[in-house]
Amino acid sequence: MSAHHRPLVWIACALLLGGCEAEISHETPPSDAFHFPTNIALDADGRHLYVANSNFDLAYDHAAIVVVDLEAEELLPGAAVGTGSFPGVIVLQSEGEESIHGYVPDRATGALNWFTIDRTNDGHPILGCGGIGNSTMDICSGAHAIREATLDGESVDAGQEPFGCGLRTGRDGAPDLLFTGALQDGALGVWEIDESGSPGLVDRRILAAGLYGIATSPLTGITFIATKLSQTIFAAVTTPVLLPTGAATGETSKGSPSPLVQITGLGISSPLQGLGSFGQSIAISSEGDLLYIASRSPSSVVILRTVPNANGTLSPELIGFVEVGAGTAEMAVVPREDGLGDLIYAVSYSTGDVYVIDTLFMEVVDIFPVGTGPYDIVIGNGESGRRAYISLFEENAIAVVDLDEQSPTRHQVLTRIGQ
Repeated sequence: MSAHHRPLVWIACALLLGGCEAEISHETPPSDAFHFPTNIALDADGRHLYVANSNFDLAYDHAAIVVVDLEAEELLPGAAVGTGSFPGVIVLQSEGEESIHGYVPDRATGALNWFTIDRTNDGHPILGCGGIGNSTMDICSGAHAIREATLDGESVDAGQEPFGCGLRTGRDGAPDLLFTGALQDGALGVWEIDESGSPGLVDRRILAAGLYGIATSPLTGITFIATKLSQTIFAAVTTPVLLPTGAATGETSKGSPSPLVQITGLGISSPLQGLGSFGQSIAISSEGDLLYIASRSPSSVVILRTVPNANGTLSPELIGFVEVGAGTAEMAVVPREDGLGDLIYAVSYSTGDVYVIDTLFMEVVDIFPVGTGPYDIVIGNGESGRRAYISLFEENAIAVVDLDEQSPTRHQVLTRIGQ
């Protein structure tokens, strides 16, 4: 199958999961190669990258989360775990300078998968999820592939086609909270993570179809959720995070809030008129006061100020929007060296470029090509300097880009891992 036809398989299978699942192969996906890589996450150690190897062409019986050693620029065979065919956003829970657990929803099976991260003597991760297991990888199942949970005596699911995921680190001894968003029915799940890393459902709301981007401000502790299908941004405030005085509360669609976590959904209408697709992904500014939102129609990055007002209410203030390439996917944020704003790296799937936005001047200051079908981007600081890592869906590779401002190869692809 040619690279140009692969997205057609993706779209067809995403829309017709039942028919595609019936044709899935019984072969196990590789742990030492990329296969339609989508979402990625960087370990807290800065050395290892977790990559969602999707199963969009249904060549295997499931998908996998594989691990890359960024120093050696190679995959780690035997470190992977298996998930459903359409894994979503990968979120890592960390302790000190290492990640200890990972979470990824899967829209094909409707499950929230979670895995443990152990280490070899060399510090390399080995992923496990208490699953069936075979000669090459552990396959998430049972308590590590949660499809249903009990909330206030009622059995509820993790949502129809869960895909978005975000972590709020607990403050003042409070547990970490995991948020999941479903594309089909708009179910927002709130999961409390216990000491073993296991997520337990503590709240569930139906917000709006197309939930995708989820991010928490380190400044206010407020979690923002975007939908791809409307101009509404939701804000979730939970105790013991301080609830802004006078903030309006939303309705609970299934079950009542638990005593530990009382989540409030604030529907925030965008001040922009005429926008179509909104909220492909969300990023928070380095200061925590601004929200960066990827919009696909028109292709742009929208910037909103989201700090509660003096009276405690929360309403967005439009700072501006900057046009970028078609098919805006994911973003990453780097603070400017002078501290005056951020540089936003926005990936354009359709053009194969990364657009660099300077928020001080509210303009695109650079555009550089990275390959065919770039999807997700993360940024890390290694021994060789600051690097961007970008998943290339149609090239089965990870592009490594130099971000060192003093380097002669800045904003150039240094290598493609996997090729």
